[in-house]
This record gives sequence, C-alpha cells and structure tokens, in this order.
Amino acid sequence: MKKNYNSLPRGAGNFLPPPESNSKAFACWLSNHFKGKNLLVAAFLFMLSTVQIFAQTGETCATAIDLGTLTSPFSGTTVGAANDYTPSCQTFSSAGDLVYSVSVPNGYTLNIVQTVNNYDSVHSVYYGSCDAQTLIVCRDDPDTPSDFNGQLAPVEWENATGSDQTVYWYQDGYNNYTGTFTLTWSVTPPPTCNIPTSVLATVLSATTADLSWGAPVTGTATNYEYALTNSATPPASGTVTTATTVYGAAITVNQNTYLHVRTNCGTTDGYSEWVTFSFYSGICIPASPYVNGTGITNVAIGSINNTTGLEATNYGNFSSQIVNIGQGVTQQFSVTFNTFDSYNVKLWVDWNDNLTFDDGEEVFSGATPTGNPSTITGSFTVPVTAALGNHRLRIGGMVSWSGQPLPCATTAYYGVYEDYTVNVTTPPSCFTPVAPTATNVSAGVINIAWTAPTLGTTPAGYEYVVDTTVASPASGTAVTGTSVNNVAVTVNVTGYLHVRTSCGSGDFSEWVTIPFYNGVCIPAPTSVDGQGITNVTIGSINNTTGTETNNYGNFTSQIVNVGQGVTQPFSITFGTGADYVTRIWVDWNDDLDFDDEGEEIFFGTSPAGNPATLSGTFTVPVTAALGNHRLRIGGTDYGPTTPCYNGSWGSYEDYTINVTLPPTCFTPATPLGVATASGVANLSWVAPTLGGAPVGYEYAVDTNFASPASGTAITGTSVTGYTGIVDNTYYYLHVRTNCGTGDYSEWVTSARFRFLQGDTCATAISLDALTSPLSSTTVGAGNDYTPSCGFTNAPDIYYSITVPNGYVLVAGLTASSYDSEHVLFYGDCTTQTEILCTDAETGDTTWENTTGSTQTVYWVQDGWSSNTGTYTLAWTLTPPPPCNIPRNVTGTMVTLTTANISWTVPVTGTPVSYEYAVTQSETPPAAGTVTTTMSFTDVATVANAYNYVHVRTNCGTDGYSEWVTYQFYSGHCIPNSLYTEYYNIVAFTTTTGFSNISNTEEQLVAYTNNFDTMVVSQEPGGSFGYTVTIDSYTAVDIWIDWNNDLDFDDEGE
Repeated sequence: MKKNYNSLPRGAGNFLPPPESNSKAFACWLSNHFKGKNLLVAAFLFMLSTVQIFAQTGETCATAIDLGTLTSPFSGTTVGAANDYTPSCQTFSSAGDLVYSVSVPNGYTLNIVQTVNNYDSVHSVYYGSCDAQTLIVCRDDPDTPSDFNGQLAPVEWENATGSDQTVYWYQDGYNNYTGTFTLTWSVTPPPTCNIPTSVLATVLSATTADLSWGAPVTGTATNYEYALTNSATPPASGTVTTATTVYGAAITVNQNTYLHVRTNCGTTDGYSEWVTFSFYSGICIPASPYVNGTGITNVAIGSINNTTGLEATNYGNFSSQIVNIGQGVTQQFSVTFNTFDSYNVKLWVDWNDNLTFDDGEEVFSGATPTGNPSTITGSFTVPVTAALGNHRLRIGGMVSWSGQPLPCATTAYYGVYEDYTVNVTTPPSCFTPVAPTATNVSAGVINIAWTAPTLGTTPAGYEYVVDTTVASPASGTAVTGTSVNNVAVTVNVTGYLHVRTSCGSGDFSEWVTIPFYNGVCIPAPTSVDGQGITNVTIGSINNTTGTETNNYGNFTSQIVNVGQGVTQPFSITFGTGADYVTRIWVDWNDDLDFDDEGEEIFFGTSPAGNPATLSGTFTVPVTAALGNHRLRIGGTDYGPTTPCYNGSWGSYEDYTINVTLPPTCFTPATPLGVATASGVANLSWVAPTLGGAPVGYEYAVDTNFASPASGTAITGTSVTGYTGIVDNTYYYLHVRTNCGTGDYSEWVTSARFRFLQGDTCATAISLDALTSPLSSTTVGAGNDYTPSCGFTNAPDIYYSITVPNGYVLVAGLTASSYDSEHVLFYGDCTTQTEILCTDAETGDTTWENTTGSTQTVYWVQDGWSSNTGTYTLAWTLTPPPPCNIPRNVTGTMVTLTTANISWTVPVTGTPVSYEYAVTQSETPPAAGTVTTTMSFTDVATVANAYNYVHVRTNCGTDGYSEWVTYQFYSGHCIPNSLYTEYYNIVAFTTTTGFSNISNTEEQLVAYTNNFDTMVVSQEPGGSFGYTVTIDSYTAVDIWIDWNNDLDFDDEGE
C-alpha cells in the first residue's frame, strides 16, 4: 500500500493529517489492521476519526487555513495532501494541494507571494466564497521571485469590489509534484485620501479625446484635479472639476500623451496620489526587428517618387509626401524591394481618419516577384464617397514564408513599412480606363485592350503608348476603340502600356500604366552543384562554359541547323558531382513559352560522377516551321525540372535551332551499342521511316562523341559479336544512312556503352570459383541499380553465387572505405526476390535456401548518394546437415489447457519419423513421442504458463536432427512495461454491479499482479461504473474478452 495518508479509495474520500499529529501512524494502522476485513467497520472508524482530528486542514476550500491566525512568513508542505483542485493555468496537474484564506476589507490591498519552494509548484488566487469565486491570478512559472531572473512580482490586489472579501490562495503542483514552500503576505489599509479609479482616455480624432475616471473605492471626494501633459511625471496641480468625465479634450497629434488625475478629499484629508494613464494620440507606429536586405527602396504613386534605404525599426514616416487623387479614381503605384525573398505586400488607407485601419481600409494585397531588386505594381481605387482631404496611407511588407503583414505589427520579424498621405480631391470629369491588358502574340508582337470607365462622362476616345519607360508619356496614339491588335514591341525586355481616356475638348484622364514582358521566361536557379552545365554539343555547336550568373546562360546566338524530320544527337556535360534530371524544350511555334504539346523533346538523367556526360537524340517534327526557334536545356538536382525554374540546385542554358528543309536522306533511328562479354558488343539501329529506301549504312565505333568522317559499309541494321572494344572503356556507335549516289544522311550517335565485369546484372561477377574474401572498388562503375532502402545514384557492382536447395549462405562486408549500401536478392536479372537491403557498412547476412530448388543469389555493392570506394566481401556456403530439421513448428491455443500443434517436412532429406514433446521448459527433452504424423489437435497444455513444442526429425541411418522449439503462452497475453516505477495502478473499484471489485493493492512493478479471481457481475445489457487510480498522469484503456478466446482483439472487446 502506498503511504499517502489515504485509508479509503481516492474516489471515496481523502484526508490530510494536521502538522505534528500522529495520524500517519493511525492511518497506516487502519490500513493494515482492517486490510481484508469488514469495510463497513473500517469506514465507520475512519468517519469517527475525521470528526475528531481533521477539522481545518486546508485540504479543501471549506477547510481553508486562515492566514489571519498565522504570522507571515509561514512555511508548509503539500506532501501527503490530496488532489482536490485543478488550476486553470495548468490542467496537467494531479498533485496534492492546500488552500489558504485571508480577509481583505474593502479598499485594502493584499500583497502575497511564494518566496521559497523546493518543487515545481502552481498557485492560484481567487476572491469570493467557496461556491462563487473570481480568479485574480493563476501562475505556473515562475514559482518564486528568484526564478527567471526575478521576473515574478508578488500578487498585489486592491479590493475595489465595494465590500469585504475573502481571498483564497491555492498551493498546487505541476503534474504530481509536491514539496515544501514559504508564503509571505501583508494586508495594507487604504490611504486617508484614496486615488480615483478606472482612469481612461479615449482618442476621438487626431486632436481630441474623451477623459474619464471613477470615484475612489473608499472615502468621499470633494473634487478632482486632472492634467494632460507630454511627460510621465505628474504636475504640481491640475484643472479642478467635480465631474468624472471631460469630453473633447484637446490633444496634440502623433504624441505620447499622459492623463494625470488625483482626488481632493478636503482640507482635513488632503489630496490622493496622482494616477497616470498614458496613450498615443495618433495612428499606430509599426516596427520590425529585422528585414531582408534593405526592405522598401522606392515608392512611386502619382506625384510621389520616393527612393529610400534601410530605416530605423524598418519603418519610414513619409506622410509629408502627398499624392492628390480624385474621388472614384483608380490610382496606380509601384513599390520596389531590395530583399532576398518574395515579400507579401499590403496597402491601407485610413479613409475615416479614426487613427486605425478598419476592415475595408485595405486597398491592395499582392506579392513581389522573386529577384533582387524586385518591383510590385498595382492599383487601388478611391471610394466615390471618400471624405475630401488628407488620409494616412500605409504600405507594409512581410517575407512571404512568414505570412501577411499587419498594419500595426511591432514585433514580427522580417517586416518593413512606410507611410504616405493621400489627398482626396473632387472627382475628375474624365475617369481612367479600367483593367488594361497586354497579351503576347509572338516575339515582338502583342495585343492590347482595356475597358471603358464606368464613372464620369462618356469617353470621346483614348490615347495609348507602348514603350519601355514606366513614367507616363506626354501624349499618345489616339483611338476610339478599347483594343488594338498586333502592336510591335521590343523583345525580351520589360515594356509598359500607358492608356488614358479622352473626354473631349482637350480633357484627358490620368494615365493608367501596366508592365508586360514580351519574351520567354528567364530561369534563375538560386544554387547549383559544382559548375552546373560545362559543355553542350549539338551538331555544329560545341560550347564549353563555367559557372554562370543566376546559373543561366543565354547562348541563343549559337545556332544549329537541323532539317525537318531529322534525328539530332547531342551531349550535355555536367560538372556537378550529382545526377541531374535533364530536359530539353524547343519553342516550335514561337509563342514565347515551352508549354505546348511536343515542345519537350528530351527527358533523362545525367550519370553520377564529375564530370558526367548525358547523351541522347531528339527529332525535329516534319511539320516544324522553317527558321529559328529557341532551344532550352535545363537540369536540376531535386527538381521538378521546369522551363522557367527558379528553385535551388539547377543549371540552364539557351541555344537556337534553325529548322531547314528536310534532307533527301534521313538518319537511322535508335542507335544502340550493348557490351555482351569481355571485348564483345552487339550493335543495332532502326531504318529511317522518312525519305527513300536506304541503299545501306555506314557505322563506326570509337571513344569520341563527335561524328567520324566515314565508317564501315553495311546493308543490314545490326552487327552481332563486334569485337573492337576494350574492357572498361566507354564507346559510341555512330551510324548514317547511305541513300546512294554519294548521298548520306547526318550521323546519329548512340549513348555510350562499355563492358565492365559486374557493371550490370547480366555481367555479374560469379563468386562460385573465387576465394573469400574478395577486395574491390566501385570507383569507375556505372549506376545501374537503385536499392529499395536508400537514396542513391552511386556506382554499383553485381556479384552472383549459386546456392543449392537447403544450403546456407553467409555473406557480408568485413571492410568498407565509404558510405556504402548493399542488396541481396535471389532469382535472375528479370525476376528478383529481395533478401536484404541495408545501409550498414559491415556485418553478415545469413540466408538458408528453403525454396525447394537451386537459386542464384546476387549481391549488389552500392553506395549512399553518389559515394564510391573500396570494400572487402566475405562469404561462406554451408551444406545442410545429414538429417535436416522439421520446419514451421507451431502451437496454437484452443483452450486454457489444450492446443493444436503442427510442423512441415525438412527442406532436404527423407524423414523416417518425428519425435515431439510439449513441456514447460525451453530445454529440449532427451526423447519424445514418435510419430509419422505432422499435426495433432487438443494436445494437453498447462494453463496460464509458457508451453514449449519440441520437434525433431528421425532420418534413420543418418540419425536425428536438432530439436526445433516453439514457445507459446496458454492463456491471455502478458503485457510488458518499460517503466517499473511509474504509471502503476494504485487502485481499481467498480460500482452498480451485482457484485463489485474493490482492490486497493498497488502494483509496485507494473503488470506483475494478477487479480483475475476478483469478479464484477452484471446481467446482459446492464452496466457498471469503474474507477482506476494511477500514481502518474497517463491514458487508461480497458478490455474484456467477451468470447473467451484468450485474446482482446475482437470487435467490441
């Protein structure tokens, strides 16, 4: 029994002995003396004891300890106290708690604090009665003034309720913590002349405020004095008044103002202390501790064009700069940022001049483009009903990954703000056009359009200008419609469309301006592995590069001529050290994007290594328009690889392809070289489908990607058993079509190929004739395998070994110089069953061939990421014993005292018979029951115990096999806890059953006590209540084996 001063179950009652009493011994006597005896008698004795000994203990609010009878400071302890209260500021509490009370007359001030404690405490302070309490404070941390650098102040509460109050201090603990503590308190009477209450200033406008206060809690005020100053120091005297409200007091705009008020209690009692209330008589001032870069660097709105730098607290007050905008007018603006990330941007205008930005006063929301610097443009419309005159305009920006800017934020990181002034004027007679657009048609050509204004007079027409300057022009081209097609523009630069309304008689609206870009998107990866793309070879183009600005290179001045329908080989070399997912696009229709069907012409992944070359081909559509088209190459490490990529780890380059008329002789398709053995390769290609029938072909195999001058003539489309290669050397197959009379197609080149023993599954190195251990390296191998257990693009080597049925293979690395991965599987290169995949550097794997047939087992030596290095592989192959063991031995409970047992034949050999035994010991017997049968039902077992099925094979002249043992438990499963000192069940009781359980025996070690002889009974459809007491906070689940199948897995259990 836990010694916690509880002699009844916790749900039935709790008590705490008073200090220095002998009730602890009494409680233990009760617990021990009546254990297992008549509970009614024990409860009766307990009831008598509580009446005589435990009257005022602090255990509950009703028995709160009166601090008025004690001397401050006072030390106490919650050790042994019960948990009767849950603090509002820490619901995770099951600790013992005590309650103290103190009387505080009206107007008096209570000062109370915990000065010392030795545990993690929680305390709450209330006033009122035990039935109706009002919270003053609830604190978890800090516990005492010495914690957290003295940040904790005492609880100071003035009784301003108008009547005497009882204040309660609840001394509690976090979780289940208890300990000692010291309380210090004082109750101070009010001064002779008490201060006014509820001093307040309410700002009405930039120059006026309402002032108010309340009468003192005690005493009678003769009158009051008040003053408004710009200093926190109270004045010597103030304006005398008997009122408690002053309406429309004059204040200074945009200034910290202080309202001072004191009570005059007459000649005898004099004046109270001053009470000071501070307020800001202006609009809120935002601030941010940090900003990306220098924040906002330019704001252009109408006549305002303000260039700035880094500002104190990242806020600039430029409200002296004023833009005039008429009622109903749509005003354009631009804001330029010097930041490293995209920023969310908002604009607000205080249209009603109430010194705050109300709902509906947000006039713009958007986000800057990526880049540094970056400019966001937009517009907002002045409400037709907006009041004439000046209004505060605020621009706010917040880094996009941190959320949206708030107009009055003062602590949010990475924000930036600037203020300006909008002067609303009378509406113009001629309003601006609405929603101007510029739509790309092709390179150098756009269509422009806008919508007629809905306010003002009917337009007589419009003027527009298309240029590369954001500033409004003096005049433009006159039109009467709202759209113009096929407008010539400058390619690949940001242009601007300016439009204004002509209302006749020389009356024009303001200009409306929008930017547009007539050109393909420009990718800008933020980072790259190594140098990115270092060479591109396509026909006549052979361009070697290094690291490029924004990891993008514009080489559109380099042009390759390719005929319609021609298949063009290429190679791209990366200096990245990582494989890059690579795509190639061509803007075949010159609409300034790569999104149309058929415009992605290649997809592949560069090999690992540095440098690494990716080779391939693409075919120009037969219908491709003649002339120049932009070709884009892009590669990324993590992707996705898109034509306008601006993420991390990428490299991009642009070139030009000039589509020419189709040739008379087309290239072969799909050239392929495959090394089949040491020094031997098979070569193949496919006849062209365009042009005339080929007379024949010429092919060449060499180590250069560049096309040869000539080759070996052949009439077929394959060469089997080509012997002109050297092991571990990369080769290229070049093929061209011979169309007769000296007319040849362009050369087409295959991906590189080579023979390296073990480089592929088909060329796996056989361990059958080799001696263990074997040391080798993956350096120089290709990446031909992807393990299921790790991220890898590393080179790999294959090994194979023949494992007959029943044999045991043990294989593993004994040394590795790099972060390796390895895979073990059996089958063949097409159909594989994985045995193991691991990132562990060394260690053995054991596999017994129980498939019933001989298997080829493969070991793939790979690496994590792109790692390569040396390693040592060791292996053994052990034949099965002369008499093999039985397999799949099992024991399945049927009842508490019976089980079904079974096994299967050994994987090798022919058994004469078997011996089996069921015991309660893991040690096999000397002999067992002889049988030729391999399954038995209703075998006797011992209930609620571990039983062991032992089986061995009798092979006649080959003797007996080893015993095989299977363990099972004949009863309900026995749970196991990792905790031996916590989360123990202290008590379990039930109620409302026909018979009930009342068990208060604590399990000192979790799950070790079995109380299944205790019974709660109830009729079908009935219910019973339960209480579980645990000595720590944890979740509780209860299961019942309704169908008595010795598990708790069935539905509803």
